[in-house]
Amino acid sequence: MPLDVISYTLARRATAKIKTLLERTYDEIVSAVNTGQDLDWLASFIDGVDAPDWWARVLNDGRVTVSKAAAILNNAFLRLSRAVAVLNSDNLSVSRVASILNDTNISASRAAAILNDTSISVSRVVAILNDANLSASRAAAILNDTNLSADKAAAILNDTSISVSRVASILNDTNLSADKAAAILNDTSISVSRVASILNDTNLSADKAAAVLNNANLSASRAAAILNDTNLSADKAAAVLNNANLSASRAAAILNDTSISVSRVVAILMSPNISVDKIYSILNDVGLSADKTQAILYNMLFSERLVNILTYGASDLTVSSNTTISGVNRYGTLTVNSGVTLTVDGQPGVIIAKSISVSGAIAKTLTGGAGGSGGSGNNGGRGGGGLIIFAWSFVNSGTISADGENGKPGAYTADGNGGNGGSGAFLVVSGDAFGSGGAGSSGTNAGGGGGGPRGAGGSGSAAKGGAGGDVYSTTLSSYADLAETVKSAVVDWFIKNVLGKSPSSTKTLNVYGAGGGGGGSVAGIAGDGGGGGQGGQIIVLCGSFDNRGTIRANGGSGGGGAGAPAPGGGVYTYGGGGGGGGGIVYVLYKTLVSLGTLSASNGIGGSGIIYGANGSAGTAKAVAI
Repeated sequence: MPLDVISYTLARRATAKIKTLLERTYDEIVSAVNTGQDLDWLASFIDGVDAPDWWARVLNDGRVTVSKAAAILNNAFLRLSRAVAVLNSDNLSVSRVASILNDTNISASRAAAILNDTSISVSRVVAILNDANLSASRAAAILNDTNLSADKAAAILNDTSISVSRVASILNDTNLSADKAAAILNDTSISVSRVASILNDTNLSADKAAAVLNNANLSASRAAAILNDTNLSADKAAAVLNNANLSASRAAAILNDTSISVSRVVAILMSPNISVDKIYSILNDVGLSADKTQAILYNMLFSERLVNILTYGASDLTVSSNTTISGVNRYGTLTVNSGVTLTVDGQPGVIIAKSISVSGAIAKTLTGGAGGSGGSGNNGGRGGGGLIIFAWSFVNSGTISADGENGKPGAYTADGNGGNGGSGAFLVVSGDAFGSGGAGSSGTNAGGGGGGPRGAGGSGSAAKGGAGGDVYSTTLSSYADLAETVKSAVVDWFIKNVLGKSPSSTKTLNVYGAGGGGGGSVAGIAGDGGGGGQGGQIIVLCGSFDNRGTIRANGGSGGGGAGAPAPGGGVYTYGGGGGGGGGIVYVLYKTLVSLGTLSASNGIGGSGIIYGANGSAGTAKAVAI
């Protein structure tokens, strides 16, 4: 049969059915719609009769099954605009629409196209999505469909009429891809604070949240703003960053963005919900700039978390025989066995560790100011070096020292004045002081070297002793400032030498004692002793401090003088060098277990017919921070 004949026949049948249906009562129409088997015809009929409110009333009638209503609305013979008009009518209840869209007889694609139409209000769609008759899984499938734009979906989810927990449940469903969810949350139609609240809800897993934040459809800047919002708790944000679905490189890019503050990043990274392993991976990534990395670590309080980050991946060391290390050294656990010495060379010597246990000794080499040269080798003592210890757990039952060197004894093999000692450098908290060197002896023939620092060289008729070296100190207002100074220097070393990044500016520590002055000498007659070197500086910054041994930075003693036999008996007059001043020992701790012995004692003046003067003590104290 020709196609035009078939079309004519179908048209006559449709016209006859329409005429018959229109002559029926409302109840009969409801019954006919529910029992009719020809969905194409029913859809065409509803599409042809422009009465959306009336048809909404029919589809809202409980005698028309939900599945039948869904099948009709899904049919291609019902134009989208007509379906939208029917669903938008107040004659069709929200709960009924939710039930219809939840039914599998209407595709998610068709439902998405209906909800995306501008003729249906956002408030109407919000009410539908919020209704319990529409499952979260089905809602997720609808939102995921390409027929519903990301901006329309964002506007819908931004409406506070739909609860945060409901939105979280929808976003968490596997029917909504991370791609589409990211596109929705990236759209400005949904506010950052709203997104933060959604991510914070327990109905949205860290797994899904991480996958969304990792997705390229959500910009790093937008993700940073979301993480920065206080509607998202630091603990939940940390759990999301820690999740394997969010790569370290993506996390680094997000945290590097200016939309998230340094203080907020610190709060997140301090949460127990993110591992040190993940934190290290983020900090190590090139996507996080050196300056942002520095700002984050600077703003972290001295804590076990910070120490664990700075010692991440470091190996353990057990010192079972005399060993020398130099410069800055990083360990997991450092153990120094009884009877052995760990010598720390370099200036300054720095030990960074999770935990330190010393039963033997740690000795800082003499890397302070040089001793002044003596007229006959009776040099001043070198200043003690600087030793910085940064650890969370610190236990010492042995000896840790950074003492100044003793002045050399007098000799008279040559004529010569003593040279001045080299300078020292200290970090000093306001109100504290390093020790001063004692004056060298002033004899008939030669003068003794002054102790470091600033001990006056002794005078003599033929040769003078050198003065102790000067000290250049930096004064800090509080012990908290000192702790921050030490922490910052350690952080900068970590960033440069472990992470391989170069911040715009960095801090370093270089503390050490001043050298003693050299003693003067007169050939064949007398030589006075060199001045003692000043004690160095030891700074221990730790969580738990348990000291049952000794930590000291004592000044060196002045060298004793020597004189040749004088005509007629006796010897020529000779004198000793001045004692070195005590250095500084600072222990800054969170928890004190045992204080032990802390010492920054002065050096004793050297012996002779005329004795050198003693130096003065420095500062040795432990302070809670």
